[in-house]
Amino acid sequence: MMRRRHNKDLDDSIQQCPVILSNTEIKNVTNVTNVNQTKCYQNGVEKSCFDSECPTLSEKYLESKLYLKDTSLSPWKWIVNYDENRDPQCLAEAKCLCNGCVDPFSRTENLDLRSVPITIDRHVKIKRNGKYVDDVVTLNMGCRCDFRISS
Repeated sequence: MMRRRHNKDLDDSIQQCPVILSNTEIKNVTNVTNVNQTKCYQNGVEKSCFDSECPTLSEKYLESKLYLKDTSLSPWKWIVNYDENRDPQCLAEAKCLCNGCVDPFSRTENLDLRSVPITIDRHVKIKRNGKYVDDVVTLNMGCRCDFRISS
């Protein structure tokens, strides 16, 4: 059974992930997803993980953003997926910011559409019974816009 980590332990774990944190686009990652819990931090202080909302893509907003994750019609933010029993322990993962998609004309959220994660499979090593074995994890690497299909 995995022990729960204290906030400082999670912060220290993030700092041990130089490959993820050295990427310019992912440098300001503030959320940590652990196998047994989700903790979110801003400037080292724990905060709600669910305070992100779908942005309105105003001209001012668009002029200040440099990355596809911010200007997409299905924007996302980067989080760190952390597992102390996996190699690598830290993996970057996308979290969609909208339930719907940003309408390109009104630039506000349109719930007739839906944001859907784009996934990839990543080969990793998982520690089981003291030994590392090959495994595959599915990660969200971005978000796309899709039509809602009513049933």
